[in-house]
Amino acid sequence: MEKPTEMERKSDVPYWPAIECWAKVAKRGDALPQSFDRTRSRMEAFCRRMGPKEIYTCDDVLRYMNVLEREGCCGNYRYSTMFMIKSLFVANDWPWTIKKYQHPKKSPPRREYFTAEEAGLTLEASRDNPTLHMGIRLAVVLGIRRVELCMLKRSEYRRPKIYVTCVKRGISGWREMDPETCDELEKYMRMRDTPGDFLLVDDFGAPVDEEWLKSHLEHLLKRMGLYRPRLGWHGYRRGVCTWLHKAGMSEAEITKDVGWQTPTMVHAYIQLDRDEAQAKRLKKHPLLNHKT
Repeated sequence: MEKPTEMERKSDVPYWPAIECWAKVAKRGDALPQSFDRTRSRMEAFCRRMGPKEIYTCDDVLRYMNVLEREGCCGNYRYSTMFMIKSLFVANDWPWTIKKYQHPKKSPPRREYFTAEEAGLTLEASRDNPTLHMGIRLAVVLGIRRVELCMLKRSEYRRPKIYVTCVKRGISGWREMDPETCDELEKYMRMRDTPGDFLLVDDFGAPVDEEWLKSHLEHLLKRMGLYRPRLGWHGYRRGVCTWLHKAGMSEAEITKDVGWQTPTMVHAYIQLDRDEAQAKRLKKHPLLNHKT
């Protein structure tokens, strides 16, 4: 007697018709083959783990999410798996009653930032492009956003201060700079022989936009071997907040200096290293025997 094929073996499983029903719907769409296979694989894993049934319930889905969490699956994996399983429910007209608050929490993305050493290297490496160099210097000194760099104006510079127009409901105002930055800024303004009030301009004398800044910084980072996904102009802002915090500046002072209206924003920008935090705990803990 011949051994049954894989298809014949699977056809005997109670949940197989439900997955086949989903597959027929999915194949009528424009899903990529790898996406189709990945979704099907997770559906089968869910069905096997919850036991062979002809119909599954939302309680089964929530129990499966708890199983994945206990097994150490990250929030992003559990979140995407739930919505893959939801498409199985929709294709088979099974009730879906899971509320938004019951969805797995997605893992926060890694917030990349420039270390002080990396920022210094980009500052030196950009000297062949005066506009990019000036933009990086202002981002490093002031910790301002890319869009705010584009909005800086020559008429709003009064040594040693420049007026920064904050976006996202931030507090606009005059920001003080160090003498060296002021010297470089004045040298840059003398060098650019173009009309117009915007401070940073490209090779044709037109004001730079966010895309110009993004593409030129990305090219510089790739040339230097420092490129990382999600590392861009905002990495300077996170870096400035992190450096100042480590140097002893309080969160309230950083909030005031950067121009945030809410005191909670600073927590998202200060990037703490766990090893450094643990080393500081061992050093500062009052009940530990510190060797001098």
